[in-house]
Amino acid sequence: MELVEPGILRAGTGEGFVGETVVEQRRLRGVSGVQSIKVVSGMPATRFGHVVAHEMGHGWLTRCPGDRSLTTEEGICELIGSWWLRHRGGRLAAYYLEQMWQNPDPVYGDGYRSVCRKLGSLSPGEVVRRVETTGRL
Repeated sequence: MELVEPGILRAGTGEGFVGETVVEQRRLRGVSGVQSIKVVSGMPATRFGHVVAHEMGHGWLTRCPGDRSLTTEEGICELIGSWWLRHRGGRLAAYYLEQMWQNPDPVYGDGYRSVCRKLGSLSPGEVVRRVETTGRL
């Protein structure tokens, strides 16, 4: 993982973009792997932890079977970030959780709400097993 200054991450990824996972596809075996994870420096610890958990989710998903839409992948990664925020606790974590739920973005917000509706009753361990086994929600 690399800490970067604001403005270093890919352009065109949306306002407030604070993390990026670069996935490398290997054509010979069809295997994906994480080439790099970049996170903007200077965030509060609670936000930083959420972003790292989200980006690590992308890394984990490269090892799971199946193809997922961008909305589903971001929804799963936001769910993983929400687990970290709930574990962290506190007013700032609660604020970020509410912001995630209210997010109007069609990829991040809609994806998170959709994944929560489908998987919200499952424990994190059950979600991990399901996605690792089936590649689906």
